[in-house]
Amino acid sequence: MKYITNAVDLIARWIVLSSANPSEVSLTIKGALVGALPLIMAGIGLAHLNIGQDAITPIFDTIASIVQGLLTLVSLGVMLYGMLRKVWLSIKGTNQVNAGRAL
Repeated sequence: MKYITNAVDLIARWIVLSSANPSEVSLTIKGALVGALPLIMAGIGLAHLNIGQDAITPIFDTIASIVQGLLTLVSLGVMLYGMLRKVWLSIKGTNQVNAGRAL
């Protein structure tokens, strides 16, 4: 059981901690947090907020959709870059979060 706990701990550290600087949060996690913003906006109904005037509501919906789309693209880019960097540094052997070396 301890082996499983250690393996899960190492995997969690590998995902959460930055491969370049283990005292930082990884870009993969930062990208995922940015990606959560469009979901939160949609969840609270911000994208479909009814302001009352017919001309303002479609404009607000359009702006909210653009912001959601941009945040989604930024999130995807940051997550992809972070994961590729993490894999590359692991293959290269310079990942600072290998086999319990971090923390």
